[in-house]
Formats: sequence, C-alpha cells, structure tokens
Amino acid sequence: MNSLSKREIASLTALMCISFAIKIYLAINMPIQIDEAYTYSYFAKSGLLFSITDYTVPNNHILHTVLTILAIRLPFGPTLDIRLFPIIESTICIFLFYVVCRRLLNASVSILVTAIFSIVFAVEYYGYASRGYSLVLLFFIVCYYCVMRIVQGQNDKKYIVTISIASVLGLYTMPSFLYAYGTLGIFLLCLFIKRKNYNEIKRLIIFGLATLAVTFLLYTPIFVHAGFKAVFNNPFVRPAERKIVLQRLLPGFSNIYELLFGVPYVYVAVALIIIVSLFDKNNKGIAYLNIFIALFALIIPIMHSVIAYPRSWIYIIVPIMISLGIALNGVYSRVPFYVSLIVTTVIFAGLNIFYFERVRRFDDTFFKARDAAYKLISYKPRYVYFNTWLDGNIRYYAALEKQNFDATCTYGDFRYDLKVIGKKPFDYYVMYSDEIVKPEDSLKVVYANDVISIYKKR
Repeated sequence: MNSLSKREIASLTALMCISFAIKIYLAINMPIQIDEAYTYSYFAKSGLLFSITDYTVPNNHILHTVLTILAIRLPFGPTLDIRLFPIIESTICIFLFYVVCRRLLNASVSILVTAIFSIVFAVEYYGYASRGYSLVLLFFIVCYYCVMRIVQGQNDKKYIVTISIASVLGLYTMPSFLYAYGTLGIFLLCLFIKRKNYNEIKRLIIFGLATLAVTFLLYTPIFVHAGFKAVFNNPFVRPAERKIVLQRLLPGFSNIYELLFGVPYVYVAVALIIIVSLFDKNNKGIAYLNIFIALFALIIPIMHSVIAYPRSWIYIIVPIMISLGIALNGVYSRVPFYVSLIVTTVIFAGLNIFYFERVRRFDDTFFKARDAAYKLISYKPRYVYFNTWLDGNIRYYAALEKQNFDATCTYGDFRYDLKVIGKKPFDYYVMYSDEIVKPEDSLKVVYANDVISIYKKR
C-alpha cells in the first residue's frame, strides 16, 4: 500500500463521520449501563488518586477511568461526557483497521470490510459505552498491524517496540489484555524459531520482560493499597476447576461469538470464513496468524482456569474481519471501487438497522431501570432502600436531576437485611420485580415494570 487515493480518503472520512454521528446519537439516547454508572459514581467522581489505587472490582478499567476523570470536566453533560472518549477511540479504530486492510487488500475489499467492522455489534456497542473495550480494541489493532508486518518480512525493531508500548497501555486498561498480548507474543516466538532468527527471539524476550515490568510498575499503587489478590484472584477472575472450565468451554465460546457479532451460531460462519481465507496464496501467512488467534482463544481459558466475560475477547473481531477480507479478496477485488461503494452503502445501512434494534434489546434492562429511576425521582424521596444491583443506575439519574436522598443498598435477602439494618424511616423500597413480597412485609407497590418495582410502607 502506498498513500491512499483521494476517493479512498473521501470514502473513509465519510464512513468515520457517519459512524461518529451514530455513536453520538446512541450516547445521548441509550440508557446508562450498570458498569458505566459504577465507573462514573464510584471511580471517576472520586478523583485520580483513588482511581489508580482502588481495584474493588474489575470495573476499574484504569486508563479508561483516568480519561473519564478528564472527560467529566467537559461541558456536554455527564452522560455524553463520560462516553465521548470511547466514541473517539472507536473512530480511530475504524481508521487503523482500514490501514491494516490496505496492507493486504485492495480498496474495494478494504472499504467493505471496514464498514462491516465499524458496525459489528461489540464494536458498535462498546464504541459509545463508557468502558475500556474500545481502548483494548485500539491497542490490539496497533499490535496486530505490527505482527502482520513482521509476518510479511519486515523485521524492524520499531514493530516490537510499538507492540510493547501498545500492550502496556492495553494492560493498564484491563489485565485481560494479557490474553491478546500473550497470543501475539507466542505466535511471534514460534515464527522466529521457524525462521531461526535468534536475534529477534532475544529482542522479543527482552521487550516482553520490559512490557511486564512497566505494567507491574503502573499497577504498584493498586498492589500496595488493595493487594495482589484484588487483581489476580478477585471473585470475578478466581480460577475454577479445569473440569468445570472444559465443560463450559464450547458453550461459553458460542456465547462469546454471539455477543461479539450479535448473531447466534455465528461461529459456523466464522469457521467457514477462516477456512476460505487459507486459499489466498498471497496472504497465507496472515491467514495462519488469524487462525492461531482464534484457536488459541480456546486454549487460554484452560491454561488460566477461568471463563472470562465474553466482552474480554473483543479483540478476536479483528482477525475474523481480516479473514473475511482475505476470503473475499479473490472475487470481490475485481469489483470497481464505485460499485463497491454502492454495495458497501447498502450493507452498512442494513446492518445499522439490524444492530440498532439489537442494541435496544440488549439494553432493555437499563431502559426499565431508567424508567423506574425517573418515577422514583418524581416522588421526591428522602430515604430509599435498594435491594438491586441497578441502584447505581437509579442514583445516577437522580444525581443528573440534582435529586438528593439517603440510600441504603443491600444485595441479599431483603427481609434479613432490613432486620440487620434496624428501623429506618425509608420512604421507598426499590427491588427487582421478581422479588416475592408477602402481605406480612407491609409493603405496597407504587410502581412496577418487569425489571424494577418500587414499594412504600402500607
């Protein structure tokens, strides 16, 4: 790939602008998620020092939280403020992904595959949500590009250095980036051994150790304040028996691919795409890289004895979409660029409609929580008891409306918890709608949807 042509620049710019506008719309109109509310209320509002030393839960995607602390000083309102950096990061991802494509594919294939990449469910959803997954995707694309260039024979020191820098930033966003970094590192080690390039092996090991050392240094405030277990052995990443991991492995990855692409059984199509990509002789090395990333993802949970959250594997989207481009390369590369633009526009529009509805359904619980929040706010409560993990969402909206009330939150058996708490003058009781409330509880419903119910004393 030389420099991009004017028509490519215009097409890519239009795609990035449209994608940016779509995510701005979603950021303004979609309800706050439970993790976003927690990140904002618990970490970002508590300041920089607290955010880089506390790891109560893996919610704290540290680098993202640091950016969020900067963002909440913007004048656009809390919800758009905290979602602005992920939107920008996601837009940069689109540009970088196109650059990767153009190293392998012609302009017609590249613009089509990049358009599909930009609207894939996890890229779309986490492209506006105030979480660290857009950062993870961005840093992985940088690493993937460098590995791709090495596979293509460009054994330049700058690629190993860039991988290390991007990986430190990825790991500081969330420790599970180690999955991506370890996968690429092992692939490069095997490649250098095959090529008998011992200087590159030495360099890879040195910079690998440097990457881990710098990352350890960045996490030192957390280790000192919260201990090593907060990162390596918290309840959310505690190793399970390998027998249990093996039993859950394939069903778990079915769920992972469904989350990433928003379609059930999509792994069948993914397998076919990867197989077809092997027939492109010009990109066979990259096809092997993509297969390695996809298959090694099945080995990692067995090695780690942990089934990570499906969204932790968002980086897998990149090799799969590159495989799609390689699979299309033989036929679609002959399509004139302007014809490709028409096809791309139709596909992009159709996927937007499909994924927009998918996002709405995915966030249904948070829509219901928002409805309940504004109903509660309308009552102007003073003391509220919560027995739901959605308390953060509801309190977030209350803060937006400058509605202050004292909140007591528990997450177990509400009858037992209320006995422990003792008598308090709660105005309202907010619980999940599937909670069974008996006559002897002396509570009556004042509002309910199929997620949240609000009660008050009879």
